[in-house]
Amino acid sequence: MQTKLENKRYFLNTKIMLIGLLLFSFSIKLPALFTQHVENDEKILQVLAEKVSKNPMDYSLQGTAILNQLPRTVYDKPLFHHPPLFIYGLILFKAIFGVKFQILFPILCSVSTLLVIYAIGRELYSKSVGLIAALIFSVCPIVLHASTKIWIDALFALLCTLSVYFAILAIKKEKAFLYILTGISFGLALLSKISALVIIAPIVYLLLKDFSMKRLINILYFVTFTILIVGPWLFIFHRTFGVFFPWWIRPSGSSLSLFPFIKIAMDRPWYFYFSNITKVAPIYLLAWISMIKAIRKPDNWLEIIWALSFIGGFTFVGIMGLEGYVTRYVLPAVPALAILSARIIVMKNKLLWVISGIFLVYGLATAIFNAFLFQVADVFPLFYFLKFLK
Repeated sequence: MQTKLENKRYFLNTKIMLIGLLLFSFSIKLPALFTQHVENDEKILQVLAEKVSKNPMDYSLQGTAILNQLPRTVYDKPLFHHPPLFIYGLILFKAIFGVKFQILFPILCSVSTLLVIYAIGRELYSKSVGLIAALIFSVCPIVLHASTKIWIDALFALLCTLSVYFAILAIKKEKAFLYILTGISFGLALLSKISALVIIAPIVYLLLKDFSMKRLINILYFVTFTILIVGPWLFIFHRTFGVFFPWWIRPSGSSLSLFPFIKIAMDRPWYFYFSNITKVAPIYLLAWISMIKAIRKPDNWLEIIWALSFIGGFTFVGIMGLEGYVTRYVLPAVPALAILSARIIVMKNKLLWVISGIFLVYGLATAIFNAFLFQVADVFPLFYFLKFLK
């Protein structure tokens, strides 16, 4: 009887803490309602949403005044290069809440991701790991920066994280409907950004664990529903351009001359993501340590593959000169880094808790400086802003 009562209290306390984290995560993003959303990509997406809201079948920037400020080789196309899911979601939020509140779309995507991270941490380890990972995610400067702008990244990260969660449940319960949900979620992730292809790495890792012929049939459900979701977009895109990937978005001379930040991003070193992630959120030092500790334990590689597939993938893209190094591009890796860090913190070493607390406070301060006090194009460490405060 006493054990049941203690379990009930623990469940209630966990629920209260999770609700508190969700409310905290939502509230610290609300100042975005009162900031101007005039960053270049934000303006592009808002103009595109405005045009598509008038004609849902005209998914392009052609005929809009903003083309005069953009490299036409990239944007003057009969079809916009990113898939349409975010734009139609933005239109829906605008229709329901009005222009001022459309920023709630990425905000709510980010808050929802926190909930999925908790669920993953609970499934893989414990409720404590889930809560700590959710806390880390809630104060992460990369998260706050990306989710308080009208950018695709928050939706992108949510759907990638949800795909991993459904895959975890699918292999645990071997239910066909869970494989179908994984396929739908993965398909929707691809409909937000084609670079969601990267999340297939941790999903495949999960699917190959304890593989059986029964699972092969379920995997066919996963593949079928992924194709059903993303297939129409790929068909339309290929029919329009004759290719599946928009090779023309690679930075060109016109892009570099119009947008100096692109040149800065292109000139960054190959290790930028590893170094900048740690500088802006030193709590992820624990994630790197967790990775090293798990090297000899293949059963614990899920989060490692998840994080490194995005960080390594976009590092390769940067090395090849296909894109610049921009921190928000690896946002889908952050949930994995948060869980990896939580795995270390949960060991309950008092000194580690103190250090983690300092790191989290630093991360939150960095988040506020980047998201609200300064309107910057990327996430910068806290000491970067000190020169402006003299």
